[in-house]
Amino acid sequence: MPALGGRIRELTIDGRQWLWHNPEIPCAVPAADATSYVLAADSGGWDECVPTIAPCTVDGVTLVDHGDLWAQRAAVAIETLPEGQRATCEWTGRAYPFRARRTVTVTPTGAVRFDYALTNTGTERRPFQWATHPLFPLTAETRLELPEGAEIRIDAHHGMPSVAPTGGPPMPPMEARVWPHVLIGGVPRDLTRPFVGLEQGQACMLFVQLPRSRTTLAIEQEGKRLEFGVDGAQTPWVGLWVNRGGWSPFPPRTSLWARLTTRRRTPYCNFAIEPCFAATGAVAAAVADGSALWLGPGETHVWDMTLTGST
Repeated sequence: MPALGGRIRELTIDGRQWLWHNPEIPCAVPAADATSYVLAADSGGWDECVPTIAPCTVDGVTLVDHGDLWAQRAAVAIETLPEGQRATCEWTGRAYPFRARRTVTVTPTGAVRFDYALTNTGTERRPFQWATHPLFPLTAETRLELPEGAEIRIDAHHGMPSVAPTGGPPMPPMEARVWPHVLIGGVPRDLTRPFVGLEQGQACMLFVQLPRSRTTLAIEQEGKRLEFGVDGAQTPWVGLWVNRGGWSPFPPRTSLWARLTTRRRTPYCNFAIEPCFAATGAVAAAVADGSALWLGPGETHVWDMTLTGST
């Protein structure tokens, strides 16, 4: 969808359409000056986030929520080649100068290959966070495979109150162990099955470190399996967003008047697998912790990802 920042609306592999669609926010072209992704563009599907995921400020430059791409029309080229059908999207930076390119190739074998290139077109060295942002429906059957025993960093959590043991200090709402283990309110949880690992009304954003080699991330839903083939040397982290009704951009209807005068909205129930450069959503935080990707003037970083499906 070129007018929606090159969004991929549907991803059908091995007979299953994988992507989540938001029943509350329909697809619509955002205003040219739109800054709130969650109110204007969070309608589901697959977006790209660069140079940041979360809004922040870097060296006095304000970076908007989910980056620069979603609120601009992508330049799109379609090709039919012996190696498959190919669509290339290109964007230019708004907050500071860069050029981003994504080429999606549907191969004759049914695999879908993503090739990316990010170039600093400015005259100053700049930090970047990039993340692919596909949203999937979260169900009781959802099962995830990420590298066992990998480091986990918690970026955000919602709906997880602190618990104070008898006679002891309050425990953090959420603590990281190694994949797939976390503590929520001091209770061990396994995120291999994230719908079960979280309770209704909870959500979290984690980053899981990848080995510096080719590795496979996988989703299983209703007897189908979707595999992400990624290279941890190119994208060292994968973001994991899990939302079991714990977060939405709409204020809760707490008063009787609000319940009588506003429509009840369906709680979001989705998750995202987001291979990325850094271990946090805001590139400013990635600069602080040393995990941002830095590109000098004219420098280009390339990476790729392959999706395959099976039953």
